Amino acid sequence: MLSCVLTEYMCHVYVRSDSLSAVLVSDQEYPQRVAFSLLNKVSRNILFGLVVLFVQIILILIVEVSTANAVISVGSESVTFRSLD
Repeated sequence: MLSCVLTEYMCHVYVRSDSLSAVLVSDQEYPQRVAFSLLNKVSRNILFGLVVLFVQIILILIVEVSTANAVISVGSESVTFRSLD
């Protein structure tokens, strides 16, 4: 986590251990703790969104090429596909 002053603005930079980064530019009165809390939430949501997109792509591929039954689980959600044969 890093914050620096850019003229009358603050630049807050958050880099996760997996190298996903997020930047927030605010006025100087915006609290640093709130900025990093927001950046943390945004980066988690982005990562979750990418995982969901990846799973959706995999599900499409399974539906198109699978001839056997398949169950895909993500967290507490699961989807079952059965062959039409």
